[in-house]
Amino acid sequence: MKVELRFFASVREALGVANETVSVPDTVVNVGDVRAWLRMRGGVRADTLAEGCALRMGPAIT
Repeated sequence: MKVELRFFASVREALGVANETVSVPDTVVNVGDVRAWLRMRGGVRADTLAEGCALRMGPAIT
């Protein structure tokens, strides 16, 4: 499944991108899974999206 991710404020600054479209595996079924999957990609994402870091996530309403 393709998911459009939008990053704001400090997360956008840390990652260096405002948005990206990714294809997530079928095992990713909720926003918590998306966060965990992104952390597994490593690098700055692992640090920025770590469990203890405050972060708001949710589906976009269009």
